[in-house]
Amino acid sequence: MIGYYFGDTGFVSQNGDSVKIVVPGNTNAVITLKLMYSGSVSVKLGSCSKLILSSLCQFIDSNQNVKYDCVAGEGSVFVHTANIQNSVQSHVAINNKLSNNCNSTLNIIAAHCKNAWLDVRSELCIKTSNKLNLLVLPENGSSINANLTHAHAGFSSLSQIDCAGIVDGASCKIDSMISVKEHARDAISSFRCRLININNSNISVVPALSIHNRDSDVKHDVSVQDIKDDALSYIQSRGVPRHEAAELFKNGVVQRMINKMGDAFGY
Repeated sequence: MIGYYFGDTGFVSQNGDSVKIVVPGNTNAVITLKLMYSGSVSVKLGSCSKLILSSLCQFIDSNQNVKYDCVAGEGSVFVHTANIQNSVQSHVAINNKLSNNCNSTLNIIAAHCKNAWLDVRSELCIKTSNKLNLLVLPENGSSINANLTHAHAGFSSLSQIDCAGIVDGASCKIDSMISVKEHARDAISSFRCRLININNSNISVVPALSIHNRDSDVKHDVSVQDIKDDALSYIQSRGVPRHEAAELFKNGVVQRMINKMGDAFGY
């Protein structure tokens, strides 16, 4: 048994450590999963269907692995929010195959994790829109490693990868790959990463591009901001205690990303 599920449970079946979600065409569903053990989750959306899926990955034991395989039908809408927290040695893999004219948003929150690995791959077809929002909040002494891939296989596809977080005395490594095939013309894609470094954390962000046509617009933007003593001292000089000054930086980053994640529910 991998965990529990709530909401429109008629679309969910569980067999041992496997969960299967099947939403028929022209159907709306809201489902919540609480995952506590290793296993797999299979998601299949029919054409013109809509699924809002919330996954709480709150693993009980260490060395837990969960793999998602998601197939979204033509014209469907898929909003998936995965909250990974309080885990030790966890590995979460998400593989999305998005059909023509599909709209998909994947929100991932990785907080209070010790040694977490994320592997996310999305394949986009014709006129597919795909957004990935990642918020990382590793605790002191821990590490988060993320491999993020958007593969454009159809023309006029749109993808965005937006990462943000606070790395406080921890290690954070984010590798991204945006690939565009030769026939995937007029694709638009971007990778944006904004991280705050506190207490000399180890941060590595490597964006990679593999573009095989001249008609696509692809870009990346990375910023790592160190919070230095002079910045905190300036805020302290305005009457704000030191610990509250640091929290102001953190709250600003977190709130901006939470607001962005919330935009996905406006479909």
